[in-house]
Amino acid sequence: MPEVRGNSVETDAAIPTQPEGLLHKLRHRFTRGRHPTQLEKPDDQWLPRSTEASQDWQAADAVLRQTAANRRKLHARFAAKFVVAVLLPTVGVWYYVSHVAIPLHTASAVISVTKPSPDANAAGLGILGAVSGGGQMREAFMVLEYMRSPAAYAALEEDLGLISYYSGDNMDPIGRVRDLDVVQITQAQSLGRYIRSSIDVQSGLISTSIRARSREDALGFLTALLATAELHMNDLSARLFDERMEQANRAVTRARDQLESAQLRLVEVQIENGEVDPQATVAGIYEAINLLEADRLDLERRILALEAAGNDGSPIVSQYRSSQWEIDQLIAVQRARLVDNSSGRSLNEKLSAHEAAKASVLVGEQILAAALASQNEARQAAELGVSRFQIVVPPQAPQIADYPQRWQTTALALFIFISLLAVFSIVKPR
Repeated sequence: MPEVRGNSVETDAAIPTQPEGLLHKLRHRFTRGRHPTQLEKPDDQWLPRSTEASQDWQAADAVLRQTAANRRKLHARFAAKFVVAVLLPTVGVWYYVSHVAIPLHTASAVISVTKPSPDANAAGLGILGAVSGGGQMREAFMVLEYMRSPAAYAALEEDLGLISYYSGDNMDPIGRVRDLDVVQITQAQSLGRYIRSSIDVQSGLISTSIRARSREDALGFLTALLATAELHMNDLSARLFDERMEQANRAVTRARDQLESAQLRLVEVQIENGEVDPQATVAGIYEAINLLEADRLDLERRILALEAAGNDGSPIVSQYRSSQWEIDQLIAVQRARLVDNSSGRSLNEKLSAHEAAKASVLVGEQILAAALASQNEARQAAELGVSRFQIVVPPQAPQIADYPQRWQTTALALFIFISLLAVFSIVKPR
């Protein structure tokens, strides 16, 4: 029978004296949720009956106590890391954006750069069909790059002191633009954090925004930037128009000079020939020869008729033959006029020179007409090539400052610091 002693029951079975039995008992009590330091010392009936078992129990208890101490150290170390690497930087970011960073107002606008299409069928397609897609995008990207360039900022610096505004003491120390020689960044390049422009590649619309300390400053800077970009685009379009028209005008000038030279040559030929129109003279000679040959042929028919009638010896036949001889002499004289070069050149040579000079005049007139038509086409193409700067959404800014965004910035900083802490905690140096 078991013997009852106090609140415990002692059986006849021997208490296990091996270390494995005692360690098993301690592990069982620990896994029930009790901290190793809370383990109660066993009653007298649970005390080991040998010195060796007692030493094993004390060694196991020391191991558990050391494990608990190591865990407390790890927890304390992690808490210190969390405070140093997460909480303090996050508080610093929140303090900066709340008390140091200058509140900024954002002014925004949307513009478009359109170009008329030469296609007449585009008139019924509305504003989207009245612009040429490729040319429009090219001009839009040109305007976008200019709005991002230091040249635009330099122009605004001369007019409004833009760079001085963002590099002065009125901006917070971190947000202030400055020249960074180490990374080779200039003040104009640093303005990208305050002046932002982007383009929608599908519609070609350009969105731009400027941040400033006051709403009035933001609207003023944005309006000036749009005006500068429009002026620059108009200058480019005017320069392109002038270049095209200059080329067309030079072609017209050359054609007119060529025509004038041909006309002067024609006049010189007329003076050298002593005749205004040698072609008319030659035509008159050939007409006279044709008339004389017609008269001679008529006389020849009459002579043949008289000879056929047996009157070949009559005086009329002799008279006809005499008239026929005179006509032959007149024909010879007229033909001799065509090749007579007693004046330095024959009539045929004069006619050839006159026709060559006249042909040069005709060619000059045709070249001038083509040049004038090309000039008109170039003018129309240049007018169609002029891009139009349109403000789709006028500059506007809210009444309250929208930068910096305190809670969003603080939450983002907290997430970043926690992520870095997690990464450095997982990745341990070997």
